Amino acid sequence: MRRHRPASAQLRILSLIGAGGALAFGAAAIPLLALSGPPQSGTVVISAATGAASGGVQQPAAPAPAAETFATHCATCHGTTGKGDGPASYLLFPKPRDFTSGVYRFKSTYDQAPPTKADLERNIRNGIARTAMPAFNSILSDAEIASLVDYVLSLNERPWPGLSVEPAAIPPRPEFNAGLIDQGQRVFVAMGCAPCHGETGRGDGPSALGLLDANDYPLPPADFTTGVFKAGRTPEDLYRTVLVGVPGTPMPSFKAAMEANIKVEGLDPSTDMVWALVAYIQSLAEPRERDGITSGATITASASRSAKMLADPFDPAWNGIEPVAVSLQPLWQRRHSTRSAEVRAARAGDRVAFCVEWADETVDGSETLSSATDSVGLMFSLTPEIPTLTMGLAKQDAPSVVNLWQWKASRQIDADAGDRQDIDVLSEDQPVDTYPFKKGALVAGPLTEHDPTYVSAWGAGNPQSDPNLMKRPVLCMNAAGFGSTTIAPPDDQNVDGVGRWRDGVWRVVFVRDLHAHHEGDVDFATMARVPVAFAVWDGAAMDRNGTKLISGWHWLELGR
Repeated sequence: MRRHRPASAQLRILSLIGAGGALAFGAAAIPLLALSGPPQSGTVVISAATGAASGGVQQPAAPAPAAETFATHCATCHGTTGKGDGPASYLLFPKPRDFTSGVYRFKSTYDQAPPTKADLERNIRNGIARTAMPAFNSILSDAEIASLVDYVLSLNERPWPGLSVEPAAIPPRPEFNAGLIDQGQRVFVAMGCAPCHGETGRGDGPSALGLLDANDYPLPPADFTTGVFKAGRTPEDLYRTVLVGVPGTPMPSFKAAMEANIKVEGLDPSTDMVWALVAYIQSLAEPRERDGITSGATITASASRSAKMLADPFDPAWNGIEPVAVSLQPLWQRRHSTRSAEVRAARAGDRVAFCVEWADETVDGSETLSSATDSVGLMFSLTPEIPTLTMGLAKQDAPSVVNLWQWKASRQIDADAGDRQDIDVLSEDQPVDTYPFKKGALVAGPLTEHDPTYVSAWGAGNPQSDPNLMKRPVLCMNAAGFGSTTIAPPDDQNVDGVGRWRDGVWRVVFVRDLHAHHEGDVDFATMARVPVAFAVWDGAAMDRNGTKLISGWHWLELGR
């Protein structure tokens, strides 16, 4: 696919990110969809002046298509050789799979048999819910996915035993009715599911806290009430998991029980016990926000003449636009999290606006050592090509730069008040120091009354504390790889926004001109389809930096 911008232009954009000709890290690097932290081994740092790579892993001169796809979309987590040791791996839980070990958890073959190609294709297309593994359906082509499957299988360093690679047979699904659900509950009790999954399926059984996987990592059992399962969304996916089990975990296979013809009291002899159990498990799901699309959704901007909607997330005009629900999944596993965000887009004259809505029971609007703020971010590719989900990639010949917008509830409170939240606002009972050389009141007051020498972040040049950005709820940033996010200078901050919370829901509106203001901006005026991804931080869950919920890549169409 032809690039919208040549590689030389992408290298010039790095000068917006760089400090002294290299990617900037440190105080100004506030990661959005990437995972926060200093440069890790394997990070390629590119000079904006010369484009020469220095340090880390060198990119091959002419990589095979599958190897290049793996390097772009997989290596940041799974590592350049597939050992699960990528620079982002330490920030993820569950941990990325080590492909060299030959152990795959979500497959259709029994015991230590290798997975089928269809198993890997399913996991790549759909992602793995409740983990950091994103979906690539409608993002990578069928040919790219097929070649990636072969490449991943080739990374195995341990010969598989000579076992059958035939997938387990899944019989036709019966009607799920009250009778089958009742029989499934009997199977649940008789087969000993409750000690791990709990008597009501909430994953809180007496053995739950002590469960470990084969690598001795904690492995909490699934909470069936969420209705979200790592192996897939369909009843057939759940059937396969129950029947085959999950290798490398305490979840056993039901095959032995079925072959042993174990009798379950009250179970009709003609009933498939696995289908009965699946029917019961699915009946435990509690109503929540609707499931979102994992990747490849098309978000179309509707034409609008309402100026009010650009400044009011709950303006009725937004309700006239059909939302697209995009799936969200945590980078660090948690018992409960928001399942999806609903996205709307509108064009109003020469401006484009996005309204992002997600469920959140509480408003969290402060950032301290003991608190985190609610937040939402958008990430755009600067070309029609899909970059890596961890904020682009600093490739030597063609760096992949992304444009990031992030709204924070804490910044919204500052903007609404026209002043920064100070320690007397954040905690009434906390002792405070007076500020030396402050012009106004000794404690509270505008940040501009202070001397930067005594405001550490501001004095160190962290743009988050720049008084010129204090009244902006949204900050615009650029990045070209893991740990490289840099906030644009005040004069280049051109994204407006406002967020409001009502009845357990956040709605945030982002607004910007269609045309790019500078080379680091995504140019909506010239791109027919723009790759876009989303991230949500829940302050109540102490989300910050790389601990958050992310979507896969989707497509924005603005029309002409």
